[in-house]
Amino acid sequence: MKYWDYIQIREGKPAYNIEMEEQGNWESFLPNQQFNEILLKAIGAVRNNDMDKHRSLWIEGTYGTGKSHAGAVLKLLLRDNVEEIRQWVDEEYRDPQYDILRKQIYSLRERKSLVVKVARQKTIMKTNK
Repeated sequence: MKYWDYIQIREGKPAYNIEMEEQGNWESFLPNQQFNEILLKAIGAVRNNDMDKHRSLWIEGTYGTGKSHAGAVLKLLLRDNVEEIRQWVDEEYRDPQYDILRKQIYSLRERKSLVVKVARQKTIMKTNK
C-alpha cells in the first residue's frame, strides 16, 4: 500500500483571502504579543547578510485564528514602501514598550528591499480505506 491509499489532500477555504484584500484592509489588523514575536523572528531571519542565518517562517494554527491575515500584514510590513506602512506602525507601536520593535521595522525596511511569498498549506485528511 502507498501513502495516498490512506490520505488525501483537500483544498481548504481561507477565512481571510489575501488575493481578494481591498486596498488598506490590512490596516484593520490588531497585532498581539504572538504576532509581535513572529514579526521579531522574521526581522531577525532577514536582518543580517549571512545567508546561512536566513530562515523560512511557518505560522501554524486552527482555522479562523488569523494566520492568513497575520501573514498578509507581515508581508506588507516587510515588503511595502516604508512610507506606506509608517502611519500604521507609528499608531500600533506608539507605546514606549514597542520602541525597539518599531525601530527594528524601520531599520530593516530602510536598508533592504524584500520579496515575501505567503503560501497556504493544504489540508491533509485520513481516508476510509
